[in-house]
Amino acid sequence: MILHSDDVYLPHALEHMYTVAEQFQADVVHNQLRLTTDVDGVIEDGTDLKIEHNKQLSCTYTGTDTDKFVLMSSDPAERFAKWVDDKINVDAQYCIFRREFMLNNDLLFWEGKFGLIGGNRFFTLKWLVKDGVFVKTMKPFYIHRNAADARSNQKFPPERVAQFLDECIEFSVALDEYFATEEFFRDNEEHQYLAFSSIFNILGIWRIKRNGVYKNGVTFELNRAVEDVFKKHFGKYYMLPTFLFNWAQALQAKKPILKIIAPLPNQ
Repeated sequence: MILHSDDVYLPHALEHMYTVAEQFQADVVHNQLRLTTDVDGVIEDGTDLKIEHNKQLSCTYTGTDTDKFVLMSSDPAERFAKWVDDKINVDAQYCIFRREFMLNNDLLFWEGKFGLIGGNRFFTLKWLVKDGVFVKTMKPFYIHRNAADARSNQKFPPERVAQFLDECIEFSVALDEYFATEEFFRDNEEHQYLAFSSIFNILGIWRIKRNGVYKNGVTFELNRAVEDVFKKHFGKYYMLPTFLFNWAQALQAKKPILKIIAPLPNQ
């Protein structure tokens, strides 16, 4: 389990999740709720905490009715469909795992450079298509303290776009290798496509759109950073992927792409 700097409910939830795991002999106990405070980031007794990233649970959590739990489907395809629809939280800190389940299914891997761009989502994809007993509990233990000094509110600086893209391309290679060895994906191109689109759509939202990388349009510096990455991976064929990436992100940001904003003279 990975602990987050803003986890304030953790001691209570760990005890609850361990009890649920013993009761069901579960391989994974998965937590569905991600809560957030108001913009002041204050958490006190009785503070209402809004639920994030789950449209079907658009309400506030008031500290009651915390012991609901449900067995997740035994069908890997159904669990995968929920993952694609972003109805399964993907970070490792939202789950506890039985040690034998992780070791027997070779789920431990060096996240390394993939941590920046979705190693947790990849990790979740690996365990949810395995055979096992998965329990979803409605008891929250992650609370996003929505304040300026919260580490989870740190921004993704535009100068890291090149690093992000480079890692995305390398990550796509790792996914191809994984699909070739995992039976659930090996002979199912639709599953492969859905996994690719789900991962990279989420990454684009969280790393590019959410941080306003294209809020000023396709600047000279931004275009040069994107160009350099695609030149590295595609050689002389870099122009089209550069344009397509900038085009897609500019559309998301509702900015024109008819021309690149050039730097001012002498800069």
